[in-house]
Amino acid sequence: MSFEEQVNPLFQIDEESWLTALPPYQQRRIKQLLESSDSYEDAAKKWLTAIPENTFPFAAEKGKSIFFEKVWNEVEKFLCGDEAYAKERKELVSATEVIHTTLVSSLSLAIAPVIGTASAYVTPVVVLIFMTMGKISLNAWCQMRMEQKK
Repeated sequence: MSFEEQVNPLFQIDEESWLTALPPYQQRRIKQLLESSDSYEDAAKKWLTAIPENTFPFAAEKGKSIFFEKVWNEVEKFLCGDEAYAKERKELVSATEVIHTTLVSSLSLAIAPVIGTASAYVTPVVVLIFMTMGKISLNAWCQMRMEQKK
């Protein structure tokens, strides 16, 4: 079974179900951020500024946007078939049945070194990105991202 065939059903779950991929303390904090945010993206950017300074190499408001975009781009590469993550995708689908918690942790572990941060720090942002995808197929989301870049 291909990566897309295994992952697509995960994006049909209720958006809130993605939160269960986080440890309870992060679930509580993300729920608080969602209550005071206009969007999942806004909550992700608030998460990035709620963590102590020097966690990532950017500064202030512009920095959290740059960092969020960097995470967003790496998530896209991982999900949409970029060769940079071919090994990680292959390991993910061959190791076990892919469930949303496995996908979140595998993706976070894969992209954390690329963006220069700890996977525990980026995991809530990955979850919020997945929540923005809603109940759209992976292929449709990848196509939408390509069109947005044009």
